[in-house]
Order: sequence, then structure tokens, then C-alpha cells
Amino acid sequence: MDNPRDVFLQLVRSKTEIQIDTMENVSVCIREHIVNTIFYVIVEYIKFERSTHDTGFGPIEESYFCTDEFIDADDARTWIRENVPDDDMALIMYVFDNPRKMYRSKHRRTLLYLTNMLYFDL
Repeated sequence: MDNPRDVFLQLVRSKTEIQIDTMENVSVCIREHIVNTIFYVIVEYIKFERSTHDTGFGPIEESYFCTDEFIDADDARTWIRENVPDDDMALIMYVFDNPRKMYRSKHRRTLLYLTNMLYFDL
């Protein structure tokens, strides 16, 4: 892991000119970056869970797909083929809505911190 100060310094140096008094919409930029970070934290968490479990998905993904309709289906493979979406947007939202179902990890802790920042309008 790179030194956080060095990473930040590199970012600051990449700015062409910094005039704080002329910067506008700073809070909008902060919110936008927090939301983007939440998205990538959840994506990284799902990828981590998929790569560390023999089944290819973690418990939160299992609880997302294991609905009553799935349990009641006559043929599980057919149900999966017909009901699993082409993208993972709903899964990402499920993780966002259910952080308590995540393993206690850096991903969960980061998601909770970032979500609190949004709630308290940093």
C-alpha cells in the first residue's frame, strides 16, 4: 500500500492551479466522489466474495438470489436461467441496502463510513 500522504500529494500536484476562493460546487463534487467510491467498494466486495468462495459467490449474493420463488421452483437451473439478470445493478443495490449482511470486513466498514458521510451531508 502506498503512503496515503504521497498519494494525496500526487493528486494535489496534478492540479494545474489551485485557487480555493474561486472553486465552486465543492460540496457537489464531494458527494459525487463519495457516491462513486461507494459503488466501487461494493463492486470490490462482490468480486472479493466471488473469488474467495468455492461456490463462486458469497453469502450476501446467495441471500439475494435465494428468493421464495427460487425455493418454490420446480427446476432450479431453469429458474436461474430465466431470472438472473444480465447485469449486477440490482445485486449492487441489494448490498447497499443490506450492509449488515456483509461479512465484517474493510469493505463493510468503508461502506458504513461513506454512507454516514452522505447522511450527514459532509
